[in-house]
Amino acid sequence: MAVVMIAGGIDLSVGAMLPLAGVVIASQINSGSPVLGNGAPLYAIAAVLLGGISMRGGSGSLIGMLLGAAILGVLANGLNVSGVGGSYQIVVVGGLLVLMVALDRLVPLHGSYDWLGWG
Repeated sequence: MAVVMIAGGIDLSVGAMLPLAGVVIASQINSGSPVLGNGAPLYAIAAVLLGGISMRGGSGSLIGMLLGAAILGVLANGLNVSGVGGSYQIVVVGGLLVLMVALDRLVPLHGSYDWLGWG
């Protein structure tokens, strides 16, 4: 019962924060767009996999996920500074995602990424 109440509270708090996030983003770009943030799930999954969290569950850490997000942020910033277009950036992140999923399949189910030094 406690888990259901905690999950419900989290759902309510996320639901309350989403309109606020929409207002903040709309105020930053001075307009609203229904397609704003379409690539966010791709970047989120790539950051999690890059951080060493397995698609099959059971392994990974918060520090690894944060490190993966930082690495992906540095990669995106480097591509922006290099003048790479947005469409090509999505292709690069998608290729990285495919590589990380393939690497995830090579690691044993209950293993970890210790052999890569990612804990």
